[in-house]
Amino acid sequence: MTTVPLSMVGSSAGNGVAALIRPGRGVVACPVIVEGVLRRAAHADTPPTTAPTATLRRVTAPEITLLPPSAAGDIALVAAVSDLVNLVYAESETGLWSGAVDRTTPAEVAGFVAAGEIAVARLGGRLAGCVRVCRLADDTGEFGMLAASPEVRGTGLGRALVAFAERHSRAAGHRRIQLELLVPRDGTHPAKDFLARWYRRLGYEVVRTTTLDVDFPHLAPLLAVPCEFLVYHKDLTPA
Repeated sequence: MTTVPLSMVGSSAGNGVAALIRPGRGVVACPVIVEGVLRRAAHADTPPTTAPTATLRRVTAPEITLLPPSAAGDIALVAAVSDLVNLVYAESETGLWSGAVDRTTPAEVAGFVAAGEIAVARLGGRLAGCVRVCRLADDTGEFGMLAASPEVRGTGLGRALVAFAERHSRAAGHRRIQLELLVPRDGTHPAKDFLARWYRRLGYEVVRTTTLDVDFPHLAPLLAVPCEFLVYHKDLTPA
């Protein structure tokens, strides 16, 4: 199994979908279970299927916090974050890679935690999602590795994590925030199409298009189909 430096991440927050982005830069979405309704569709607008058995409790507001650098030594937590990101991306990047590819590793996640760049969302004390937030330039922040546990997809957790990333970047003095989405160059892809629509609804606009060959030439041969990076920006300055 190949490990793609998390310089390629993506995200999807409502449908078991994820986007590719650079190592540790991305966002994600997973299957969602809310109040007796199970959603495992490729699009948010797809009618949900009622779960015949389980009685599911209402999802409460998540607790989202930036992990302290000391948490890099918490082996179990670091592994859980890494596993969550890899799980979500494996489900959402079907057809993009020619073989099994991990999005990140515990060692890489530990490095991001040590740098103060990983925030986690907890529900009832349990890990439910994560996002990496970092400084890209003096006036620009960036988020990636956005992932939500399959059990809470569609509950708004992804949106809450993005809002946290935006507040964190704004507090750091950044005037804009960036994310990148890896998409097939030709044709359509349910997960990527969903993410593109989702980001637009959140106020993000494509400002540049590039390719994997340019930023990560050593990874290009691993792709099953030609892809390109969509670079999104959102203005964080007061209206």
